[in-house]
This record gives sequence, structure tokens and C-alpha cells, in this order.
Amino acid sequence: MGDIIHCRCGRVMECGRTDVLESVTCPACEAELALDLELAGERRRGFLTVVVGPERRGEQLLIPVSESLRVGAAMDNWLCLPDGGVADYHCIMRLGEEGKLSISKAGESLHPSAKGMAELQSDQMMRVGSYVLRFTIGEVLPPMAAPTPGNGARDRAIRTPMMQSVTGKSGWLWQLTRNRFRVARWFMFGVAAVYGISHLIPAMRDSRPNYGLLVMAAAVAWAIVTMGRRMAMGERLWNSCALGTLLVAAIVEASLREWPMMIGLLVLPAGLLLMIERPPAKVTSAISVALMSIGFGILLVGAAGLHGSVGAR
Repeated sequence: MGDIIHCRCGRVMECGRTDVLESVTCPACEAELALDLELAGERRRGFLTVVVGPERRGEQLLIPVSESLRVGAAMDNWLCLPDGGVADYHCIMRLGEEGKLSISKAGESLHPSAKGMAELQSDQMMRVGSYVLRFTIGEVLPPMAAPTPGNGARDRAIRTPMMQSVTGKSGWLWQLTRNRFRVARWFMFGVAAVYGISHLIPAMRDSRPNYGLLVMAAAVAWAIVTMGRRMAMGERLWNSCALGTLLVAAIVEASLREWPMMIGLLVLPAGLLLMIERPPAKVTSAISVALMSIGFGILLVGAAGLHGSVGAR
């Protein structure tokens, strides 16, 4: 199994041969992540393993050196630990060049000369909510070419040349493709804000507001935010629920005869479905973002029309 490398921006990379790399360049944010430690003249790597927890048990991550890495339940953390009593932004880790893992409070910046709340040595464990994480320092063996059969005592292991870094494809479309779930969540949060405000402002202007409708709109907006936060790769159930909340909102608007908002809430899920369920590709991402932008624009037009109709009464 390859090593899993998480960039501080949230990009996940799985590399099968990190033993031939000294650093990797994140294709998303283009940050160069150093992988090697030099301890007592030996080449070493830092690893973090999820020993106990409701999810990700047994998963091992390769820790970049000298990077402030955020840990918590939110999806944009370096290490996302959902559920288990973990705060959205729980703590920050930093692996120093001396081989110690410093732990600091979330929101604090760990500099090379700064000390955190605690420091972990190799083979020590820490608890984050109901998760237990083990920090280890492991040896990195250079890859050896297989000897040719039949050469007897002359067989020699030949070292392959060391690569300095690895990069991925670039361009804004590729970045959009890699961050498609983050983009989808942003659209969901924007829809929830527009939907909630479009019903709140008319209710505040109306002399006899419909509190039942206001509560229902608030519940729908809350559901869109809640389901949107859960959208992620491999979470088919939560992704389907997120799309379902938009369809429920469209049904509500149809019952109120707010046709522009209904149309916008139907176009948006089409773009979201194309983005998160189809195989990732530049063309697919471009079409899906175009659909979502059109749907969001129609939703804004419908919200503006709703405010105008209230003001004209």
C-alpha cells in the first residue's frame, strides 16, 4: 500500500513509491512538502497512525516536515476526524526537523522556534476526542533493483536514482476538478444563505408575517447547510441527501408559486450531480460549474423578485 500524504490545503495524495522522493509538490496549492528527516545521519520519516476511532482506523499518514497541520472534524483540515467528539478545528501539529511532533491549540501558529502544548516522541500516542493517534519515526530504505537470476556471487543490488520532487497537472480546471467537493459545499452554503434571506426579509417587512412559512424556510436552509458540510468523496448517502434537500426546497417554492426560485433549485442539483457523481474530468467540471452558476443566478433573480413583490404590496 502506498503512503498517504495530505497537504495542508486538504489535497490528498497517495504515492506508491515515496521512498524515491525527498519532497512532493502539491498539485492543488503548489506548496512543496519536505518528507525527509535526517536524524543521526540517517534518513527517516514521520508517520501518524489512527489506532482507535469511529472512522479511519488503521490508516497511516506520512507527515510533512516543518508544516503547521490542522486536525479536526471539518473537511478542510489536514487530518479530518469526523464524529468522535472532535471539534471542527481541534489542534495543530508540526513535525520539527529534530523528529519531535509538537501539538498546539487550534488557531495558534507553530513556528520552528515555538513550543506547543505538548511534544510527542516516536512511538508515543495522543488522544483526540475518541480517537487515539500514534506518532512514529520510521526508517526509509532506498529502493533496490532485483538481481538478475543466475549471476551467483556477482549479483549486486543496484540503487535507483533519487528523485527530488514530484508534481501533478496544473491549471485552474485541474484545480477545480481536484477540489470539486469543496466547490460543491461552497455552492450549498451560498444556496442556504440566499434561500434563508429571501424568506426572512419579506417576513420582516410584512405586517402579518407567516411564521409557519418562516420556520419551514429556516429548517430547509439549516438542512442544506448540514447536508452540504457532509458532502465528500465516498459519502454517497450524504451526497444524495444534500441533493435531496435542494429538491425539497424546489417543491416548497413550487407550492408557493415562486417559479424562478424553483427553476434555480432544480438546475443547481443537476450541476452538483454532474460534478460529484461523474468521473472527474476537466470538461465535466466546467459544465457542472456552468450549470450551478446558472442555477444560482436564477435563484438570485427569484429572490430579488420575491423582495420586490413584497415591497409593492
